[in-house]
Amino acid sequence: MCTSCPEADRLPDTSELQFRDMTPEEERAFTYALDCLRTWAAQLSAGADKLSDRAADARPMTPRQIAKDRFQMVDSLAHAMQLGFVR
Repeated sequence: MCTSCPEADRLPDTSELQFRDMTPEEERAFTYALDCLRTWAAQLSAGADKLSDRAADARPMTPRQIAKDRFQMVDSLAHAMQLGFVR
């Protein structure tokens, strides 16, 4: 768990979760979340097809930059999904 994260950003303890069948509403929400992930993946793939294959065009990134970029990507997706649930 992240020790430098604010308390509100910490993940809940899931060690005592019980498995059960999802309600229809939960199933719709889960399907929506998966649809969002697949749509975003397709958008990333389409964008990747437009990028250069030339190594000379590459921009080196530090491990910290890569991690922050990945965090931002996941955070943006989570935010977009939250907005979709609020509709």
